[in-house]
Amino acid sequence: MSTIEKLEQRLIEMEKEITRLKDIEAIKSLKGKYLRCLDSKLWDTIGECFCEDVTTSYSDGKLSFTGKEEVVNFFRTCMPPEHITMHQCHTPEIEFESDTLAFAYWYLGDNLILLDRNMGIRGGAFYRESYEKVNGEWKIKTIGYKRTFEERWDRNDPKSAKITYNMHSKE
Repeated sequence: MSTIEKLEQRLIEMEKEITRLKDIEAIKSLKGKYLRCLDSKLWDTIGECFCEDVTTSYSDGKLSFTGKEEVVNFFRTCMPPEHITMHQCHTPEIEFESDTLAFAYWYLGDNLILLDRNMGIRGGAFYRESYEKVNGEWKIKTIGYKRTFEERWDRNDPKSAKITYNMHSKE
């Protein structure tokens, strides 16, 4: 192989690497948009994050929905303005199956204040998601999480805090 051919090959490889890095950043940005819309209750906008045939498996599969409209309606119903939420995800592990299909794990920390019930909830979980590149744009294809822990308390009685779920518990 000549020097020019080697340089051309290296250029092709670098272009692929740059595309992959841009895809990783696009998926991170998509997750950021999803979380911002979730906590801001931007239900019309959050739908832009999903494939039309998205499926969910929230809370270890207890909350499963199919299709963008059904998922958005779930959020609209279960997260009224009286529920103040903060969802934070970090440390993504993103892998690609192809140029148009990717998977990721994200660590979730969430805090909720349910004003209508005067209840607080705090938890941790691991999101597992798949993404599909549709018309050049990454969308969430499947999304769900498994809790590592959940804690709830009556906000009038902070001593009432109790762990309601622990993935390491033998019970």
